[in-house]
Amino acid sequence: MTSTDIPAAFQQHEIPQELRAFVTFAEPYYIDVFTLPIDAAALGSPEEWARAMFERVAGAGGQFIWRVLLTMRLARPGAPNHVAGWRIDGGGDDWIRLDVQGWMLDGQLVVRADERELTMVTAVRYPKPVGRPVWKVLSNVHRYLTGGLLVDAYRVMLWRPSAASFER
Repeated sequence: MTSTDIPAAFQQHEIPQELRAFVTFAEPYYIDVFTLPIDAAALGSPEEWARAMFERVAGAGGQFIWRVLLTMRLARPGAPNHVAGWRIDGGGDDWIRLDVQGWMLDGQLVVRADERELTMVTAVRYPKPVGRPVWKVLSNVHRYLTGGLLVDAYRVMLWRPSAASFER
């Protein structure tokens, strides 16, 4: 597989109400949506996609950003009902919502994996006023990295061992 075989992720500048409805913050201060056009449902569940994105791809770098720069209170690694320290807050057949609170920022990540695309929604609110200028700077980094996060998660999901390969 070459890099030309993998579609590009893109940011949706209009937030569809259907996706906005997954966010439970009454009025998020920031919300964005990134999409990768693939048959995401064929490759895994929304939780498997979230684990690929936030545990495998974001990894230690994501933990540093979330824990240190954004002061988010993440659960310990491997905690039940959590993905990369984010609490699983809701879900359905084709989506999962992760939630975390922090000293200056609260966040929600929604991963939707359906028959057309992989979508990630990010929503942020600021419990403290200092969160606004911090997120203003770090949101640029977030937008820069998110498209690659989806593409790299796609690579992880394509090349992971399937359950069928372990059957005898």
